[in-house]
Amino acid sequence: MPNGTGYPASRSLSFCTRWRLSAKRRLVPHGAGGNAFRPRFRRFSGSAPYEGEPVSNDRVHGPPVAPSADLLRDIVSEFALGRVSAPPILAGGGGSADRVWKLITDQGAWAVKESVGSVIEPPDIERISSGVLFEREAWEHGIPMPEPRLTVNGAPLLEAPVGPPESVVTVREWIDGEPVGWNESAAEREPAALLLAASLARLHSTQWRTARPLSEWWKYSPGFDRWSELEARARYQNAPWIDGLAEAIPRLEEAEAIIATYLAASTLSMCHLDANPHNVLRTRGGIKLIDWDGAGLASPDQEIASVLANWACDGTGMPMDGLPNRMLAAYRDAGGTCGSWDLGVFIQHLTGWLNWIELQMTIALGLRPDDPRTRSQADQSVRDLFVWTRRLDGLQLLLDKLEAGD
Repeated sequence: MPNGTGYPASRSLSFCTRWRLSAKRRLVPHGAGGNAFRPRFRRFSGSAPYEGEPVSNDRVHGPPVAPSADLLRDIVSEFALGRVSAPPILAGGGGSADRVWKLITDQGAWAVKESVGSVIEPPDIERISSGVLFEREAWEHGIPMPEPRLTVNGAPLLEAPVGPPESVVTVREWIDGEPVGWNESAAEREPAALLLAASLARLHSTQWRTARPLSEWWKYSPGFDRWSELEARARYQNAPWIDGLAEAIPRLEEAEAIIATYLAASTLSMCHLDANPHNVLRTRGGIKLIDWDGAGLASPDQEIASVLANWACDGTGMPMDGLPNRMLAAYRDAGGTCGSWDLGVFIQHLTGWLNWIELQMTIALGLRPDDPRTRSQADQSVRDLFVWTRRLDGLQLLLDKLEAGD
């Protein structure tokens, strides 16, 4: 279902935002010079943005959470959003996760995201700031995406009052659209797939002012020992998916072996890093690429290879009806370049999937009690993700098809 937040309804928020291996807060003092995100971040203050209207608690999941009137007034004022014309609706997140509200004003509809920290791990202000500035730059270069909003003083975010937990707010254009389905046929998804390939070529070939570092999520996979540790814990707890894990372990280790064998990429560019079907919305004006939280400097070859594996292959991992080569042609026609590929080009693809599987397993085993998702939800996710391991057989076939031009 479309939700317009820039976050798929099934996940609500990017896993890169929710689970950083090392998020360190580096506050910029007032008046300091240097980095592009130095503008002063205002803290919330003030009075209600409108009189006598309730704040909606409509939401996807979790306990009711509503923005305060004072907070809303500063958001509207600092981001110059106009006059609020309807109560905000919480459209994604909740609990200790980031929250996204749909806010309608006389100037349009906006996705207002509050990134919520914890007592132990406050929001990574530097990374959030650089992310919004990069998004703004990408939008100005014509990448089809929601418009990121800066404050009237050019700042990428507002800080909430000191917690705990602390939080910061960012604002983007609200997009109404339908996400591309993971199970669509080649014919159904091809128009969006070709537009995405061309958009990524533009993204990869542009010289950006904001060079955002790669998230830890994409740098390291869990590793062989971690899978053995989780398997032992799952057996001890008699996890409902233990049989599926026993079948999946050899494939998980196979993926780890590919990551360990091949050299890291030397050519880097700014990449989206989560350009999967659910993050591409079909709209009246074409596609919109959403959920830019994990964007950073990475290998463009590895990004387009990952996109081909997720977009141009069926549920078993097999290439679909010549779609991989048509997508690659669209990428090259739009200015994208590719080197000589081997299985190492899928390192980014495999690392992302392995970390996502490991995260769901740790939640299901009760090792992340601070995560808002429930263990039962994670149990089902683990079962679903084990199916992904069967797709590994298709990676070499995908390379063969691309080399042959089939």
